Amino acid sequence: VEPDRGILNLPDFDWSGLYTTNFDEVVEKVYTKRRRSLQTISSNFDFGSVSDVLDRLYKLHGTINADVSLGQQHRMVLTANDYDLATDFRELVHSKFAEQLFSNDAIIIGQSLSDPDMKKVVEEAVRLKRQKGAPGQVTILAFERNENQAIVYETRGLSVCFGGVDEFLGELTKSLPDTQQLPGISDDPLDRARIVVPSTINVSHARARQTGDLSRMFNGGPATYADIMRGWTFERNFAEQLE
Repeated sequence: VEPDRGILNLPDFDWSGLYTTNFDEVVEKVYTKRRRSLQTISSNFDFGSVSDVLDRLYKLHGTINADVSLGQQHRMVLTANDYDLATDFRELVHSKFAEQLFSNDAIIIGQSLSDPDMKKVVEEAVRLKRQKGAPGQVTILAFERNENQAIVYETRGLSVCFGGVDEFLGELTKSLPDTQQLPGISDDPLDRARIVVPSTINVSHARARQTGDLSRMFNGGPATYADIMRGWTFERNFAEQLE
């Protein structure tokens, strides 16, 4: 899994903390690409080596390179049984999540709160903010628009908006001061214009992820890069002239 579009701008901001239930290494790859240090913490054992690095990624459900199948004591959360054991050797990670959620603004992206442990912590944070004056606000960014579910969340004190990570980081990038939008030290031409990164398709990534679908294209769907790569399209008469 390779990072693309909006998430590439994630390191442009100073987050109090980044938390994920994914166990892939997309965020780590983004920070490496941008030459910005990031410490990944996925279990209690990682707290023993906490460094002065400002950016930290906490992986609530573990990480791809650490699992009981690989000889470690902690595990990735993949099965129902793993869920029951999710906090084993990960209590400090969950405690840090609760602590920062209670004291900061938080944006929850792409998480339906179907995870009972996550839901419990989020609802407790909202209660403290609403009733006890705890600072900050909790906002859910949902990819699929569901007005009825939004009403349910908002009656509990959450704010809800709709969109994807590309739109979210695209809007945030517009708010960066001009000095932070200057070109970085990179061979990537998109570094010359950070604001267009969230809306730019990387052709090599698109071709690697997609599979051709001739019947969909035959029935009127637009050709994808995978269709083009398989030779299922033909050159238009005006292509050379336009180029």
